[in-house]
This record gives sequence, C-alpha cells and structure tokens, in this order.
Amino acid sequence: MDNITSRIYIPPSWNIAQPAEDTRVTDNATEISRAFDNNHIVLPDSVEGSQGGTSVCSDDVQIAAQGSHTGPSVPTAGEPLCRSHLQRLPNELLSSIFSYLDCPKPSDAMLLGEPTFGLTSAKYTPLKTISRVSRRLRVLVIPILFRNARFDDSKSKSGERGLNQQIEPFYSFVKKHHLSNVITSFTLLIHEKRVFYISQKEDRLNSFSFFWRSLFQLIDPINLLLVAHPAALGPLTACQVILEDAWLLDCPCHYLRLQRPSTPPSFDGSYHNWTSADDITTDQGLTATITENASEHNIPGIANKAAVRSQFSDMTIAQTSSGSTIQEPPIPFSDLEPWELPRAKSSTIFDIRPWTKLLLNEGSFVRAYATYEFWTRKLPSILSDLLGAEEETHMPFISPTIRDMSYIGIFPTERHFRFLAENLPRLNKLYVQLVPRNNILEIPSKMVQVELEDLWGERNSCYASLVRELFNSPPSKNYKHLQVFESGDAADRDAWLMAVEYVRRSNNGWKIASDGVFMRDPSEVDKENENTNDGENTTLSV
Repeated sequence: MDNITSRIYIPPSWNIAQPAEDTRVTDNATEISRAFDNNHIVLPDSVEGSQGGTSVCSDDVQIAAQGSHTGPSVPTAGEPLCRSHLQRLPNELLSSIFSYLDCPKPSDAMLLGEPTFGLTSAKYTPLKTISRVSRRLRVLVIPILFRNARFDDSKSKSGERGLNQQIEPFYSFVKKHHLSNVITSFTLLIHEKRVFYISQKEDRLNSFSFFWRSLFQLIDPINLLLVAHPAALGPLTACQVILEDAWLLDCPCHYLRLQRPSTPPSFDGSYHNWTSADDITTDQGLTATITENASEHNIPGIANKAAVRSQFSDMTIAQTSSGSTIQEPPIPFSDLEPWELPRAKSSTIFDIRPWTKLLLNEGSFVRAYATYEFWTRKLPSILSDLLGAEEETHMPFISPTIRDMSYIGIFPTERHFRFLAENLPRLNKLYVQLVPRNNILEIPSKMVQVELEDLWGERNSCYASLVRELFNSPPSKNYKHLQVFESGDAADRDAWLMAVEYVRRSNNGWKIASDGVFMRDPSEVDKENENTNDGENTTLSV
C-alpha cells in the first residue's frame, strides 16, 4: 500500500515540491490535508455532498474528536480544488492517506501540567476539516476522527437533568455511526460541581454504577480520562470527598486517567470481584453493595443532627390511613453532605475493567498555604478513599490490577501526601511530581500571603516520608514489590540529591538509572518476595 500511495498523482496547480523518497508517503498525505484545511474553500457543484458550492457538516451533538496538526493552511479562500483525481481514488487508498493525519491526543501532552478543562482542545484539526468537505470523505474519516472521543457537559443544557440524560445524544451518535468498536479513548469533562446520575432528586446512594455500566456496554475504551472538580469526581468514583476546605482549592478540576492493554492482564488474587459490564443484573442487585448497612445509625453525627432538627419541627410522626403511626427518618439522605453518606463498598469505575495504569493530577495546593495552620487543612481529594487510608476497615477502591501509578500535585501538604506514602498499593512503578512546571510561583495573585519557605519545606517533608519507606532495608509493606521509582522533579536539584543520598545509604538493591529514575535489581525484588510470607491478601496487596 505504501508503494501505491507514493505514486499518487498531485495536480501541478498545487505546487508541491518533490519530497525525499523516504518521506514521500507522509508528505503527500500532509499536502492533501493542507488542501482541505480551510473551511471556506469552494468546491465544484458536482462534488458529492456539496450545497451552494460549499459543503460544511456541523458537529454532531455534544461530542468532539481530539486531534492536532502542526502544518499550516496552504490554499487560499475561494481557490477551487481539482475534483477528478481525488474522486477517482478508491476508498481504501483515501483511508490509508487519512490515517497518516492521525496524531497523538492533545491531552497526552498536558496531563502533567496544572489541570484545565481545555486540555482536549487542538488548534489544528485536519481530520475534522476533511470530514466537512463531503459526505463521502466524512464517512471515511469518522472511524479515525472518533477513535479518541470526548463528552463535554458544558455544551449541554444541564438544569436538573442528570448525566444519563445529557449523554444520550452521544450514545445515539455512537450507535448511528457504528463507533462502538472504533472508540479506544474516551474523555469525560464535567464542569458542574454537583453532578447527578438521574436528577437532583435521586437517591445519592445509587452513585454512578448504572452510568458506568451503560457506558461500557456501548463502548470499550482502553484509555479513560475524567476531568472534573473533586466535588464531582467523588460521586463519579464513589469516593467520599470532604468539601469543608474546598474554598482553598486553587484549580478548577482534577485529572483521573485509567489505562489498560487491549488484552486483559493476568493476575493472581484480588480483593475485588471483577465483573464485565455485560453482566447487568437487576437494579436491586447493582445497588446492594452501596446501600448495604445504609442506616442513619451508621452515619457519624447524624443522631445529633436529628436532635437539633427535632427542636424546630414537630412533624416527626406521620399518620397513615389505618391510623397507625410511622416514625420518619431523622434526616433524609438527600439533606446530607456527600461525605456524610455511608461509604460505598466498591467503586464501579475501578472494578468494571482490569486497569493497569492510573494517573491522578490534583493540581495546586498553594492557596492553602495562605491560611493559618495550613498543615491542618484537608483539601477535597479522592486520594484517601482511593487507597483506603481513612480507616483500617476501609478497603481501597483502586483496581488490584494496577501496577503503574502516577501522582501529580503542586506542593501538597505532607499530611495529605502521607495518604500515598503510608498506603502505597501493590505497584511495579511509581511516578511522583510535586513541583510545578509552570510559573505559578511568579504570579503575584497566586502567592498572596504565601511564604516560599513553607512550600519548599512541605515539599521536602513529602519526599522524606516517601523516601524513608522506599529505601528502607528491608523494605516493608508493598514497597517490597516496587521496581521503578521516578520523580518528575529531578530538575529541582535539592529534592533529587536528597533522594540520591538515601539510595547510597540504603544498600538494598536500588540503583540510579537516569536523572530522576531509580531502578531496583529484579533479583532483590524476587528475594524479598520469597523471604516474605504474605499469607492471605490484605487490602494493600494482591
């Protein structure tokens, strides 16, 4: 196919210079994309799908495809295209040409930076432009264009509608164009801080189990990215998120990315009972794990709230038609804050597929440092529930198959970071980044009443709490399984040199592989696993 593509005839009027032989296929495809990379080019009236000399297909419903292209637009507005040669090419050849325009998702390059809702936007979108030329080209491009799909709730009129209603147009579009087996990456952007599955009147104990099961019945992405405020990320993941200090949050959203290979990994043992999204049972069965023991007596502080409420209302007894009396619940679940609800037994989003990689980017904690006793603040986060760090009886929600975890936070407090350091899941690789890659420290509005010494002091304490466990001899807990540790802050020489010094003292198999990367001798890992009798699986091991 490459030899055929390299002999594509390009009209002389396009003025394309002959490229080198080894890049001719790619360059020819690029020049064709440039010819289409203008929404106002005039096409002959005989072109399929054109109306009034132009053919522009509007975006379907509230979805978009991610993609980018760095090439400039060549044709001038109003310049006619030669139809004969392009239209004579078979669909198979055109599809092959267009596949060269498929680029990495723009979000991939932004996941390690400060979170923003604009991470899926791209300046150059050649595939999207081609899809607007004619119906024939749109049909050919759609399977490539929507390989990386997204749903953005900001483009729908939410009101009191639940997320299940907002996403219905996306479901319809996927079914109409047979994209179920095409979509490999899905991004969900939730701008609302209070997110509901059905409506604002729903029983919040139901969580989003139905939503995730419905989504994965329709598509089966190997890359899932959630972009949402932690107040919304909590319900989406069934994690309890305390919002009392949410006013200190210095970024609009957090990132949670889950990845898995196209073929399921093999693993032994699990504290999760993984089931396919196709194994849909009754509503009662789906919510059993969430509503079990969901009594007001199991909710801390609810009895006190009920007592206060009873002082202002005597409507605690309801008369039935039979004359008997029924004691109303002290306080309905709908009146409770999210973190006051009973904790879920499991999280569908983590259980629905055997994920192998997880990335959590919690953005900036800098604003908290402007308050009195900042180290006592508890900013909203799913991290503690994710790792089961709040109480010993809490099992972690993180998928037991995850072996590669990345945590990004801009100057988190040491108290917050200890959730990860003291409750590390069973991993082969850990990536940590605590220092910003942008110029946030040079923005006056961000640094009001913030002492730089506090930021760097907490950063050092965070790394110290992790490094002590990491290079302990012999390693304990799940640190004995860890093979690779990478710091995204190697450019910060103080943090890097501190870690290097720990490596020199530990003498437990860790070596410096490169700047910011430590690797452990596999034989040392095997030796530790052989010498340690794990017994039954714990909540932190698999």
